[in-house]
Amino acid sequence: MAASKGNNFNKKWKTQGERRDAFDSICEHLASGLSKESYPHCDWDTVERYCREYPEDFPAEKLREAMRYQRLYWERQGLEGMAGLIPGFNATAWIFNMKNRFKEDWSDVRKTELTGSLQVENRQVIDPALLTHEQLEVIKQIGRQALLPPPVEGEWDDVGDGG
Repeated sequence: MAASKGNNFNKKWKTQGERRDAFDSICEHLASGLSKESYPHCDWDTVERYCREYPEDFPAEKLREAMRYQRLYWERQGLEGMAGLIPGFNATAWIFNMKNRFKEDWSDVRKTELTGSLQVENRQVIDPALLTHEQLEVIKQIGRQALLPPPVEGEWDDVGDGG
């Protein structure tokens, strides 16, 4: 026999109390510096689903706050380590850790996305020794014209038409 519609048999945390306890546990986990991937009671997709389905029990702003505390934990580790307050502190390992945990802000590589169009001209290099005298003269003439400034409108208006 199939379960009735609207049941919560497949829910991990069925009551509001269970959901709030789970949420507090998740926030404590993150604020202690641990990653969202290492939370042992569920995967992050479940947390995001509960944020969408139960926003009163899984408030997104509180979750973001816990993630800021997570980052604060690691930044403090770095500051204390650099100040010599943590014996045996390994700055290289700490930087590697930060690059893996906070990829957007700690990456050596920046990605730039181009929107719109990009026009690239295909220019060929021609050996002048292979051109005829006439071809070289045409290129010289085109080059001179390209270097001349465009005529200013009305610049030649006072010159008669020769008649």
